[in-house]
Amino acid sequence: MTKMKYAGIAVISLIVTVAALLVGKKLFSDNKGKALTLLKSNEKIVMNGSSERINNRVLIEKYFELHGYSPLWTNKSAGKAQNRNRLLSLLVYADSLGLNSSEYHTGYVLLYDSLVKLENFEGSETETETELIFTDAGLSFLYDVAYGKAVKRFSYEGVKCRIDTVKVLNLFHELVTSISPASILDSIEQQNLQYRKLKKVFQKFNTSLSQPDYKEVRIAEGAKGEAAALTKLKALGLLTTGSCSAGEFKSAMLEFQKMISADTTGVLDAPTREALNVPLAERMEEIKKSLNYWRWTNRVPDKEFILINIAAARLQVVSKDSLRNLSMKVIVGKEDTRTPLFTAYITQVITYPYWTVPLSIAVKEMLPKIKRRLKYLDDNNLQVINSKGQEVNPSFVAWSRLSKNYFPYTIRQSTGCDNSLGVMKFDLNSPYSIYLHDTNVSELFNRKNRHLSHGCVRLEKPKELAHFILDNGPDTVQIPRIDSCMKDQKPNEFKLKKRIPVVLLYMTADIEETGRLKFYKDVYGLEEKRK
Repeated sequence: MTKMKYAGIAVISLIVTVAALLVGKKLFSDNKGKALTLLKSNEKIVMNGSSERINNRVLIEKYFELHGYSPLWTNKSAGKAQNRNRLLSLLVYADSLGLNSSEYHTGYVLLYDSLVKLENFEGSETETETELIFTDAGLSFLYDVAYGKAVKRFSYEGVKCRIDTVKVLNLFHELVTSISPASILDSIEQQNLQYRKLKKVFQKFNTSLSQPDYKEVRIAEGAKGEAAALTKLKALGLLTTGSCSAGEFKSAMLEFQKMISADTTGVLDAPTREALNVPLAERMEEIKKSLNYWRWTNRVPDKEFILINIAAARLQVVSKDSLRNLSMKVIVGKEDTRTPLFTAYITQVITYPYWTVPLSIAVKEMLPKIKRRLKYLDDNNLQVINSKGQEVNPSFVAWSRLSKNYFPYTIRQSTGCDNSLGVMKFDLNSPYSIYLHDTNVSELFNRKNRHLSHGCVRLEKPKELAHFILDNGPDTVQIPRIDSCMKDQKPNEFKLKKRIPVVLLYMTADIEETGRLKFYKDVYGLEEKRK
């Protein structure tokens, strides 16, 4: 990314500050009170009609408390010029990381860096404001690289996150003293292999999009459509040239179909055309969001945690510096009974659990079937429990009087191999009646669309997940290594000494375990609608 491109950002709005920057006498070091007042005001910094929003006021104040209020950026000395150059060299990475450089005052930094070189420059009157803007640019950028932006979609955050602000502050201080920007990024950026591969893909797409001759083409049916498809396949990195043999074209098409989890026919069919017609810029936006999700996971303090990508309907155990060899398909909520985005801990494991049917399912789905045929309860091993927790004989229940507005019972499925929760349940400390569990309908994992549940997460490999949790140490006794379903078992609860974090995200772009880039269908419609 060139300085010329950055210089174009907000230059018109910032040029009005020139007059203010050319006059004045005050020194920043004598203006601590003004700096603190500006930081606590929570208003934009306004200078002669131009304004800049400070991103991270708390972090700036901590930095000044730790390293003092000395000016770092705002005079003609060679040292300050070197500081500005280091900052600009850092900010130049923003767009390649899927961040927006304009959010880090790049236009202002470039304009000031140009003005300060003028012979008659005198900017002491707005020195305090400029110091705050420059400092905020570097600190907020490093913070976002290390920990990502807040995930507004989380409906509940039960995992206690930890942000090492001192590390961010010290690395920023080193930026203005000695260490190169590239070294600083390497030391603070997410080390997960999936993140690093996703970043490379993003940069590759960005290179394709930046080519002077690149333009989006509409892929239609027939030979013209195949010719247009070549352009997109090349931009996606699946072809190296704009022309190829029939065999190379089919091979690239197969790779793209795997990328979007479509039927691998190698033919430019309707679903493939629709996916190829998604503009490259939109694909990059999907990757941007996923990069931020991965950066956000640096806030989870535990060395390992469970990540569930709802869009992909997949679970994996993530190690901070690698991908642990444990991943599996899952079944998550369908569109009208969605699995929410949240964080929580696995607090206990229950073997041979009862399934307490949620009231909404009991009255909407089961009650009409029970009224038509009472034997429905026996056929599905369902018990009727009264308000005292006692099992009652369903023959003595006046089912015709019950409705969604009056249902003083609980429906519970007895334990066993046919239980909807299977032989294992993993409780979460969330406000939802959502947990991870086994299932007695394993054939559903063969489907490409696995958004099928009422919100809970069904596991393809529950026993393997239990073994992972076992390695982290249950409280008093070990969880039995269940390798087959046994009859007539009672529920057994195992509290854990160490709670296991679970993070449920929604990434429509990610790197799967094989290292392949994957785009997933936006089943819940959470992404912006494509034009």
